[in-house]
Amino acid sequence: MASRNAADARWLAQVCRSGTTADKIAAMSLMVSSSATANMRSLDGLLGMMAKSAGGRQVVVQALEALQELFLTALLPDRKLKVLEQQLLHLLPPGKDGDKYLLLWAVEDAVKRRYQQYVQQLEKCSTADLDFIKEKATKAISRLLTAKPEAEQTLLAALVNKLGDPSRKLASDAGYMLSQLLLEHPAMKPVVVREVERFVFRPGLSDRARYYSVTFLNQLTLSHKPSEGGTALAHKLIDIYFTVFKLLLQGKLGNAAARQHQQQQSSGKQAGGKHKRNLAKHHQAGRKGRSAAAAAETAAAGAQQAGELDARMLSALI
Repeated sequence: MASRNAADARWLAQVCRSGTTADKIAAMSLMVSSSATANMRSLDGLLGMMAKSAGGRQVVVQALEALQELFLTALLPDRKLKVLEQQLLHLLPPGKDGDKYLLLWAVEDAVKRRYQQYVQQLEKCSTADLDFIKEKATKAISRLLTAKPEAEQTLLAALVNKLGDPSRKLASDAGYMLSQLLLEHPAMKPVVVREVERFVFRPGLSDRARYYSVTFLNQLTLSHKPSEGGTALAHKLIDIYFTVFKLLLQGKLGNAAARQHQQQQSSGKQAGGKHKRNLAKHHQAGRKGRSAAAAAETAAAGAQQAGELDARMLSALI
């Protein structure tokens, strides 16, 4: 049996050196799952493959999915990991028993640091140019957030941030993933609402992202249970709705605010260039008329689209 295990180990090492990319990923995954303590270098290799965009999107996705399965099934416990400094080092028993604990804690520290690297790579992939990679990364974020408590706040912020993705499908999927998360973990409702609230009032946020956020909040199932937020959560949601509603009506949020800003900039430019226009008005009369007509048409179309989005926002609030 020992000779067979040694032969298997040599074969896996050979595959990692000279096999295809898919074979290397499979071999590294097998080595880490069989003994994480002895194969941290293989885990580092997988993280390196995920970080190398030059290898092509298929390599990135294969490494991403392999690491996801490793962390879910072999590396992460059902609790938050600790770094070595957080362990009870002063209570270590003497002798071999103390050495065993120290080894386990050192491995836990190493896994935690590498998982942080993986989460950072997931965040980067979730904002990539290719929708294919963004979708894979977002699904991995959702699955890890639902299954394990480690790096919970970072993963939650990354998932909420996808409500503002330029892809409407991915933004809608992010809302669905958040809803599924709360079905699995109803006690997370207050935490998720706070994160979405920060996102809604983020400066420079697009109106579509704010609309998806408000729609998600509007679909939350409330409960009287204190563990799920109780009446305090309901009051919090009402405060968010009325704040968004008031800012929309005052023109301080949404397309109305953007239009006011553009009008102010336009008025400033017109005032600064008034003298120059008066000097050249005879030469530019025809061009000015055509430009004004085109600008009016563009402004009317933009106003119509902005009004429709604001109306949908108000309907979601109501």
